[in-house]
Amino acid sequence: MKNCTKHSIERWVERIVGIVDERERAEYIRANSEQIKEHMNKTLDYSKFIYKGQIGDNITRHYYIKDDIIFVLNTTDDAIVTVYKIDFGFPRELNLQVAKGLTKEIARLLEEKEKIDMEILEEMDKLKHEVELLNEQEDILRRQLKIIQEKRKFVEDSMKNVNEASRLIELEIKKYTNNLVNSKEYKDDLKMI
Repeated sequence: MKNCTKHSIERWVERIVGIVDERERAEYIRANSEQIKEHMNKTLDYSKFIYKGQIGDNITRHYYIKDDIIFVLNTTDDAIVTVYKIDFGFPRELNLQVAKGLTKEIARLLEEKEKIDMEILEEMDKLKHEVELLNEQEDILRRQLKIIQEKRKFVEDSMKNVNEASRLIELEIKKYTNNLVNSKEYKDDLKMI
């Protein structure tokens, strides 16, 4: 059983029962509060869900229809917020036909949306799987790149070592040459040249 707000009870008595006088309505509600709530809930039990969303403001509500009666429930779908009769400006029978036609179209569209939503879910599953595969490939490539970078560093270090060997020999040559040619007489000659 859904909760019935004070406002929804007043609107039920005014719009559905037909008591428009404020004082008379208040007396009727005091005398029949439980029966009104029960009747509202029983009618709601036989209604059809038509929409969940924001209409008229930015609060999400649930909308139900029973013949020409609209029920508006709160965001959590556990309390009747308001209730009113559909009025397209036609006689009651024509209003009912229009409401029935619109309800049928809403049901058709809800079914179509559900089908599309299922297709979207399937497609999303495929795409998620593809993303996972691409992530795995990216991880593999990242590891391969790291190995390549390490190999390059090793080769660069090897190049330095090869050059280092040559430089070591060059330094040895210089050292021996220095011992051989670097005399006091040569230093004196360098100052004069």
